[in-house]
Amino acid sequence: MGLFSSSMRDKHERNYSDKVLFQRYAKRLVPFKKNIVLIAMFMVFQAIAAVTAPLLAGFVTDEMMILAKSSSVLSYLEASGLQIFVAQPRFVLAILAASGFLALYLLNWGAFSMQQAQSGKYVPFFLEDLRLELFSKLQEQDMTFFDEHMSGKLNSIVVNDTLDFSNTAILISNTVGSLVISFGTLGILFYFNYILALITLAAIPVLFILMYTLRNLAKRVSKSYREAIGSVNSAMVEAIEGIQISKSFGQELSIANQFEEINENYFRSWMRLTATTHFWRPLLNTVTSVILCLVLYFGLDMGITAGTLVMFVLYLESFFQPVMQLARFFPELSAGMAAFERCLSIVDSKPKVQQKQDAKNLEEL
Repeated sequence: MGLFSSSMRDKHERNYSDKVLFQRYAKRLVPFKKNIVLIAMFMVFQAIAAVTAPLLAGFVTDEMMILAKSSSVLSYLEASGLQIFVAQPRFVLAILAASGFLALYLLNWGAFSMQQAQSGKYVPFFLEDLRLELFSKLQEQDMTFFDEHMSGKLNSIVVNDTLDFSNTAILISNTVGSLVISFGTLGILFYFNYILALITLAAIPVLFILMYTLRNLAKRVSKSYREAIGSVNSAMVEAIEGIQISKSFGQELSIANQFEEINENYFRSWMRLTATTHFWRPLLNTVTSVILCLVLYFGLDMGITAGTLVMFVLYLESFFQPVMQLARFFPELSAGMAAFERCLSIVDSKPKVQQKQDAKNLEEL
């Protein structure tokens, strides 16, 4: 890479295990435990609403089917509102259940809004603390550190990598809520029809095997992508800072060609990351459609009620939506942890020139 080749890669690159990364990540969340507890509480409200709403929808469907089969339903519909309520108690129950269904969705919306508000109260400060720590650490380094690390790459870590890592705080909280909804939904499915529940559950082992396989690939691709961003920023900063020297020796075209090569490497890294991250959505949509067709086929063959089928269809959406979030969890978490690893490489760095323990302060010049 010509002029940039000597510093395109950190000379002292550290590798951290997943266990170490998560332990150090957990320590950084301790000051914000109050906000995290409130977020967890609002997630419980969301889970209650998400698990209960399909039950009410199935109940309303069955009640409406019974009313539709009633020989006197037309006479009820022609009567006044009070006569409907007195003559047909099922109609009252259906109205109440439908109102409860709407109320649960409003509860879900309110809990989600409060969850986002609490996230906004701690994620920016979480990001601020990390950036201040990195900036302070850079101030402690001696000049040899900046000889070995390009300024553009350091700038990319402080600005871009910290932002990507802060997104994992929201990602993990959302994933925990998705797990609660998934387990609650699965329990209700088994309660109403264990055969259809087993059909639904059959797709889970396959998905998790694929997710586990993708995890290692996503980590490598994410780390390569972060390094490519750092290389682009480094090359840009170095080219601008040294523009006078480049023009003095007529090297503008050579530097432009070198930057184009670095930019092409970034493009390829970005394409690999995009392909890895977005591979799951069409696959999971296909799996969901297959499971839905199987549930409808076997459900109709078993002669279950229309309300139960409606409930299962809604629960499939509630069940696989969190599973889709879990599928995206590993690639996005890998990207965040790769960014965190680059941040820790600065946090854990120590100046080569150490101050003596018995050094005396210079009072006057």
